[in-house]
Amino acid sequence: LLNFPLSIPANTTRLFKQRYLNNNGDASVISVFPHMHKIGTSYKVFATNTQQDSIPYLYIPHWDFHWQGFYTFQSIQKFSLGETLWGISTFDNTTNNPDNPSNPPVNVFAGEQTTDEMMVVFLAYLPYQEGDENIVLDSTLLNVAAKNTDSIANFEISPNPASNQLSVSSVPFNSVIEIFDISGKCIRKLNCQTNKIYIDISELYNGIYFIRCNNLNGTVTKKFIKNT
Repeated sequence: LLNFPLSIPANTTRLFKQRYLNNNGDASVISVFPHMHKIGTSYKVFATNTQQDSIPYLYIPHWDFHWQGFYTFQSIQKFSLGETLWGISTFDNTTNNPDNPSNPPVNVFAGEQTTDEMMVVFLAYLPYQEGDENIVLDSTLLNVAAKNTDSIANFEISPNPASNQLSVSSVPFNSVIEIFDISGKCIRKLNCQTNKIYIDISELYNGIYFIRCNNLNGTVTKKFIKNT
């Protein structure tokens, strides 16, 4: 935090800036999670490289405490050694802020209670490997790309969400099916010699997963949800 400490006197609005210089090596960023409490009003997260180019990560112009969470990128973002991550937040500790938990407003400082404030950015990332930035995480983009991959474009999964079993149909002959968790770890790999298979997913934890079909015609990845 550049203009510390994090304190917002009663009946004032304030802007804070934070930065983190990457001295730890190239990283592949999957998602970003900004966190504030109820007098926060906006949050912007971006990176700058050594040429001072700005790489946007996320912008929430109207912060809502109840809608915070991990925002997953459409494609993996490379956060290179020497780049800087920035956060810029605004806070409104006045009666004009309908979410202000105190009326009349009181002095607010950094703390863990909802009536206190925070300004934190969490990143989900992995050590960078060459080509990571070409990995698409948004299945809607992958479905568009699949139209150009010949018969592999017919690769389908059902049901979605699924609980115990996942049906994979229209699989081209001699394909490889892989399942990845949200961190990018491959947790299942199957060689397919038929055009339809059933995969037992009963032991998977609830959450979001990606299933990828590979063959000589290309690669198609789709997202599915495991729930009980």
